[in-house]
Amino acid sequence: MKPSNPNIGSRSRRPLAQAPAHLRLVRSDDEIDPGPLNLTSGQLQSLRELDRRTKGAEIQLNIGDAQSLTALGLAERTQSGWKLTPAGGQYLPARRR
Repeated sequence: MKPSNPNIGSRSRRPLAQAPAHLRLVRSDDEIDPGPLNLTSGQLQSLRELDRRTKGAEIQLNIGDAQSLTALGLAERTQSGWKLTPAGGQYLPARRR
């Protein structure tokens, strides 16, 4: 029985490695911080989440990333939870340029 879609099972489809040069696959966790601290994509996401929290949004935070931001002075842990420090607030807009 012949498939109704000629591309199913066809060997004429190009593998991803041969995709046109102007197209590329991008995953959100592939983000690289060009800044002086070279934050991981998880740390950047946590920094953004903490920024959203300062604006009153409910957030989900990776504790390991938040702890590493604390060690860098970009976040702090208080009785009410994780907060963005002034240094963290200044670092984030600089990365958006």
